[in-house]
Parts: sequence; structure tokens; C-alpha cells
Amino acid sequence: MKKIILILFLVFAVKTSSQTIPKSNTEKNNNLYFKDYQIKDYQILKSTILDYSSELEVPFGYDEVTIEDEMIKLFDPENFKCDCDEKVIKNIKKVVASKKTNNTPEKLGFIPDIVKSRIGNNPAFKLSGLGSKILANSFTYTYIQNSKAITKSGTAVDSPTSKNFNIETYFEYDASNFLYSLDCSGYLSAALSSDIGVSGNAVETSAKGAAKSKNSLIIISGIMYSPLYQAYKGFGNYKDETKEILELRKQVINQIIKSIPNYANDDKTMISLDTDYKVVITSNKGDSSFNGEASLSGKAGMGFGFGSFSIKGESGGEIGRKSKFSDFDCYVIKKNNLNEPDILTIKDLNVKIVEIDNKLKSIPAKVD
Repeated sequence: MKKIILILFLVFAVKTSSQTIPKSNTEKNNNLYFKDYQIKDYQILKSTILDYSSELEVPFGYDEVTIEDEMIKLFDPENFKCDCDEKVIKNIKKVVASKKTNNTPEKLGFIPDIVKSRIGNNPAFKLSGLGSKILANSFTYTYIQNSKAITKSGTAVDSPTSKNFNIETYFEYDASNFLYSLDCSGYLSAALSSDIGVSGNAVETSAKGAAKSKNSLIIISGIMYSPLYQAYKGFGNYKDETKEILELRKQVINQIIKSIPNYANDDKTMISLDTDYKVVITSNKGDSSFNGEASLSGKAGMGFGFGSFSIKGESGGEIGRKSKFSDFDCYVIKKNNLNEPDILTIKDLNVKIVEIDNKLKSIPAKVD
């Protein structure tokens, strides 16, 4: 009952206020006209995705999309089921997501202003769950054949980082990231703030339906490190030099080498390990009591393996409520966002294995 009263109050406040909601300061970036650097980043990423998909033994599904189009689908009331009145659903779908320009047509669909400003619009690749796993564990290698340099793609399918892959394990919490979540009541309140022009009866019916609905949606944007890169460098999840971590690093590097065919497995063969990926993860099929914006923190505890995930965000220094979602989508916008990949050879990988072996030998044996 309190949720219904709150929503009705918000409707009255929006309709009677003389103030207007400020436009997003990134409005110009939220249409299909992309900046030169966005197109360049996308073409680099596209080349990688297409090569991996066509050359790897386990090809993965992907779609070329724009983030704005995907956000419109995510917030579409026919996709995000909240038991709202048909008139409310119809009018939410009529909200202008981006205005017509000389280059692009007008786009209809509700997207909260905070999402427009923080997520923006970029060309992106939408990956299947398997696609996310394969991309994170893939690399390229270049070898010489008949005096010609040939570059091919490989994936460390038997690496521990592939067998036990969870995206959250490799998230960069110190970089700029974004978390936004709404339950049905929060969604209806946000949509009504756009002044969708419906009767009080329709709003009241929708408020009752939203209050009863258990559905929630979530958006996460941030940087995901390559597990192969972290294992080689000894960063992130592999920074501790315990016996367990060192042995795990050794297994990962060995699997990179074993993933390269014998005809190309030479000390001089060059290896390129992408360092990181800028990603957006979404779901509108979940259960959460958290509404609004938050930031991810290493202290927060995040887990969203394939099939389902749960997140604790931090907002204002306080840990938010736990949320559970399923059927999430992963969008990759850019690769090597934080660092350019090192130029490595198979010899470098073997040298690293020797270094790790020496560190393992220096660890005192446990005394029973």
C-alpha cells in the first residue's frame, strides 16, 4: 500500500510542478551518429570477434547492436513485465528515446536519463553466455610460414580460467563502473516522471500491479580483465604468490601454449593477449529490492555466473541489498580499454613458467 501511495504522489508532483526535467548532457551522443573514435574502437573489436568466431573450434553466437537500441528493449514494458495498465504500457512505449537529427530518425522508447548519461550509446557486440567465456579466454598468435607472417586465433579451452569462468571474478572495481537497478514500482515511478500522460485510474491500476510484481531489472557497466592476461602478469586474482595461485598461473600459461598447433608452436611465435574489455551486462528477469544507481566495489561481493547472478552494490558508502537475476545479456564495447597488450612470444611464456617454478620451489613445505 505504501508503494502505491508513493507512486501516486510522484504522479501528482510531476503533473503540477512548473519545473521541467533537465535533458541529458550526453543527448548528442545518444543517437546513431557515432564519433570517429567510437567507430575505430568498434572496428578493432569487430575484427577480433569475427576472427574468433570463424577460426575457433568452438564458435560462439553474437549480434552487432547499438547500446541505445538494447536499452530500449530492456526497458520496454512488454519485455519487463510489471502488470501495468495497457494504456500506461502504450504511452511508455511512445516516450522519445532520442530526437530526430540530420543523420538519424527519431527513436521511441523509455530509457531513464541517468542510464542515458552513464551508459550513453555505442556500437557493440551482444554475446551469448558461451561467447563471453570464449572471448575472455581467447588470444591471437602469429607465426612464419614460407617467409610470410600468418595470424590466427586460439582459445585456452582447457584452462582453469575457462572451465571455472565467472565474469565478476575479473571485474576492475577501481575503474569507473555503474550499477542501476529497478523493481517494478521503481520502474513505474521512473517512467511516470517522463510525464507519459495517462489518467489517474490507469496509474492506480498500474501501481497496484507493480506493487505485487516480483520482477526487477539491472544494468552493470564496467571493465572486465582478460583472465589469461592477469594470469601471465600476476595481476588481480593472481597477484598473491601462494602455492595455490602460482600453480594456477602455471596451468593457465601452459594451456595457452598447448592451444597453439604444433606447426606454429615455436619459440619465436608471437602471442597477443588482450588486456581487458569494456562491457555492459543487463537483465530484466530478476528479484531485487534495490532501486537506483550504485557503484560496484570489491567489498560488495558480486556473483553472476552463467544462468544466474547476484550483486551487492555500494551506494553512499553503504552496501545495498542483495539481488538475484537470470538470463543476462553481455555487450562488449571495446577491448584494451586500460592498457595495450604486451608483445610476447612462446619463449616469453616458457620463461614465465620457469620463474613460477622457481617461486614454487622457494615456498617452504607445510609441516604436519
